[in-house]
Amino acid sequence: GRSKLVLLGVAAVVLLGIAYGAGLLLNHAEVPKGTTVLGVDIGGGTKEEAVAKLDAALGERAKKPLQLSVDGKEEQLDPAKAGLTLDSQETVRGAAGSDYNPVSVIGSLFGGERPADPVIPVDEEKLGVALTDLAGASGSASDGTIRFEPNKAVAVPGKPGKTLDAGQSLISVRDAYRAQVQTGQERLVELPVTTSEPTITKAELDRTSRARRTPSSPGRCRRSSP
Repeated sequence: GRSKLVLLGVAAVVLLGIAYGAGLLLNHAEVPKGTTVLGVDIGGGTKEEAVAKLDAALGERAKKPLQLSVDGKEEQLDPAKAGLTLDSQETVRGAAGSDYNPVSVIGSLFGGERPADPVIPVDEEKLGVALTDLAGASGSASDGTIRFEPNKAVAVPGKPGKTLDAGQSLISVRDAYRAQVQTGQERLVELPVTTSEPTITKAELDRTSRARRTPSSPGRCRRSSP
């Protein structure tokens, strides 16, 4: 009985070795067989083929505008203009190369998957600019101004209001874009708002309007001696 167990163990090791060797022999593509990104099979070919497969399956998701809500007002955000992309080439580059893990190599013979993470970089500078523009279009605060009437200048105070919280919104938009690429599902993302005070104070307005009302002193001329 002990000899049979030893023989079975040796036979199992030999079979695993044969399977491992066969897996390495058959899986010599640039992107190993069974490699998937978000459920998309990109394995078994060259890097260029893998990039083409990934773009064909996920390209529309990555380009689809994000649906945003700012204080009840709906807006759209173009991912490309906001620095949000799915980097297919970097994703494939990270997934390419030989995989010597026995589980992955043997699993590829039986249709096993080798998941790879997508590379979704965020250009925070571009996203910040896009959110600043969005805040300007959606804000309800107004700055004070000077209204000119006949023979006088009248200070018109600004009004506080709501505006986009750009810092927190950056995180919300980034996470929403990644979720949209991963699931392919659109959802309305409510962005946080904050109270915004006028940038020009009442005191500055009053000081400016008084300066406008005060007539300038007449200049004096002195005739030079001949």
